[in-house]
Amino acid sequence: MALSTDSPVFYENCFNLIHCMKNDSYIICGDFNLVVDPNLYHNYKHIANPKARQFILNSIEDRQLSDPYRELFPSQKDTLGGEQI
Repeated sequence: MALSTDSPVFYENCFNLIHCMKNDSYIICGDFNLVVDPNLYHNYKHIANPKARQFILNSIEDRQLSDPYRELFPSQKDTLGGEQI
């Protein structure tokens, strides 16, 4: 499943694999290829991949995940390579 499509299948598969490991703690690193909080970007124009985004938001809440960068800099505004999104 291409990450550029609005399908949570890729993310579902990742979280299912993590669940099968039966670890209490884990670190997920990388680019989810979507914006979790559009309010933190200067040039964000619309919600891309809303179904995949909602799956990630639900997974973050259900699994009590946190973003260490956002823990340190909760309101830091970012740009996405200077592109209009």
